[in-house]
Amino acid sequence: MQPSEPGSPRGKGMGPVLLSVLVYPGLGQVVQGRRVTGAFYGLSFTGAAVWFAVNATNVLIVYYRFARDDMGGSEEPVVSYARILVPFGVAALLYLINVVDAIILGRGR
Repeated sequence: MQPSEPGSPRGKGMGPVLLSVLVYPGLGQVVQGRRVTGAFYGLSFTGAAVWFAVNATNVLIVYYRFARDDMGGSEEPVVSYARILVPFGVAALLYLINVVDAIILGRGR
């Protein structure tokens, strides 16, 4: 059976792949039958998203404590925004690479 035939699992077109790749990184690869690659993207993105969430929460806690305890009596705490931007950038980069992989590299299969 050829991949372009309607009964073929890969003959569905790019619609399901596009929808699944936008829902969560790695799902597009799983739909294409590339489970190891899909697991890599899914776990990597999940790790980067958790890293971002933990750092963003820690920064918010610092500012919350400052606002609650001090109410402007001392200087604002110095927090590096790189603590938030770096994990966010890593997660965004993984997401974009995932989309490119699912669409461009998945077409060759």
